[in-house]
Amino acid sequence: MTCNLPEVGYAAHRDRWQNGQKTSRIRRSRPGAVIRERRTEISRDRSFAGFCFGEIPLVAFARPSRSGGSTDWFLVRRRHFVIALVGVVALVAAFALWPTYSGDGSFIDHGPFAAHERYVLDLGSVDLAKTGQREFHMAGLPIAEMTLGFSIRSVDGLPISEKSIGTVVRLRLQNEANEIVFDRTGSLSDWVWSTGAGDVQHAFVYLRGVEKEIPLGEGVVQLERSSVGADGGWGTYFSPRNGSKYQLLYQVITPQPTSRRYAVEIRALGGGWK
Repeated sequence: MTCNLPEVGYAAHRDRWQNGQKTSRIRRSRPGAVIRERRTEISRDRSFAGFCFGEIPLVAFARPSRSGGSTDWFLVRRRHFVIALVGVVALVAAFALWPTYSGDGSFIDHGPFAAHERYVLDLGSVDLAKTGQREFHMAGLPIAEMTLGFSIRSVDGLPISEKSIGTVVRLRLQNEANEIVFDRTGSLSDWVWSTGAGDVQHAFVYLRGVEKEIPLGEGVVQLERSSVGADGGWGTYFSPRNGSKYQLLYQVITPQPTSRRYAVEIRALGGGWK
């Protein structure tokens, strides 16, 4: 068996072992010292020593104690570096195999540090001032609950008037198994208008599903979603599965001409660590 120790820093030490017997030792030190014990008394700032455990090389770094007495040793096997390297490669491979979006519109991932709306799928602009319909196809969405709705922004610089658009629309989402995730028809004035703090010219309009109250005693109730469709369809919420594909039907049933003062886009938002 042969054990080869690497050269590290200013000190290099090789111990070769054969049939369990040490046959040679080469010493070259500047300013390190050959130290064959795991703990020893030294006065230098840094030292390095190598040991062999069978065929496995061990590398030890010495750090003098503050009192100038015994030295603390840190042993690192080269095998640990290999394990760490394999872990990094596996992590990179996992990211490479992570589902990537394909379909209509543009998809943005703001990264794991995004507190809210990490994932944004923009399906493009729509016109709420005239009747019509469009279809969108989506695949490779992240496994996170998404909320489908309308991003509405004022184009004349005036504050947006909450629930000012009464256009009646229909959104129907179905998956690759032709299961209905949700099918919602209604006036946007009856949907939820979510506005950011200080942002008076923009709103995200979506629909929540039906909830029922479950009594827990002592006047405490728990809200539970009801009438949930395939893939967690609830209101205009849904939870994509790995490998799932979706087809979205968008229809304007009753248009509203005054909606032209707004720029409207269909979006799906989801994710975030909060």
